[in-house]
Amino acid sequence: MATGFAALDRELPGSGWPCSVLTELLVPRPGIGELRLLIPLMRELSAQARKILLLGPPMPPYAPALAAHGVALEQLLVIEAQRPVDRLWAVEQSLHSSSLGCLITWVSDPEVRPEALRRLQMAAQRSPGPLFMFRPLKAQFQPSPAALRIMLLPQPQQRLALHVLKRRGPVLGCTLELTLPEALQRVSLRSVAPHAPPQSLPDHRDHQNHRDHRDHHNHCDQPANRGSFSHGLAKPLPSLDRLAHTRPAAASG
Repeated sequence: MATGFAALDRELPGSGWPCSVLTELLVPRPGIGELRLLIPLMRELSAQARKILLLGPPMPPYAPALAAHGVALEQLLVIEAQRPVDRLWAVEQSLHSSSLGCLITWVSDPEVRPEALRRLQMAAQRSPGPLFMFRPLKAQFQPSPAALRIMLLPQPQQRLALHVLKRRGPVLGCTLELTLPEALQRVSLRSVAPHAPPQSLPDHRDHQNHRDHRDHHNHCDQPANRGSFSHGLAKPLPSLDRLAHTRPAAASG
């Protein structure tokens, strides 16, 4: 699937994000523009009425920012899981859904057990879309079955440096620099009728956090303090809705 960045497409096997495999994106910290790297893909998938699952984001996504970039909010589902073991379990279960267009998750523990990653890789083979996992930079020194591993580093002027650590085919020796979609401060939201309520996620408890957040696309450095699993966007995937209310009695990971 095309990344939306021609320079990146030229360097990836298949000329885009690989499907039915695990892709790891390694970041020094949340909030460097990592989610904006996936905005073109999210926009394309939502235009095709394909569901996008955000699992365990560091901060609840900000609906006006996503909508301003053309992402259809009705195609999004957010599931939160505080413990890494719960998060990995939810990822594996979610990949069983045939209606899933893309799954994006965040795992803060750099030392995820290799067998847990292998299970996710096998589960991804049953899913038609991409599986993205954001992990800390330290994870680059750990073995991984991921077909694609990219290190992301922030650069000035809304740019992101990408160093491809692993891909199918020859090693890529150079570093790519991409200009990201503009941050929220520079985005002009579509005008609405007077007194019309702003487009937002159903969970109104997060609005104060959003007002203080400088770049709502990128989340923030502090994790959200909320329940183990909760969905915060309309129209959850039919086969994934149970994950929003169910916690495994015992999970291994």
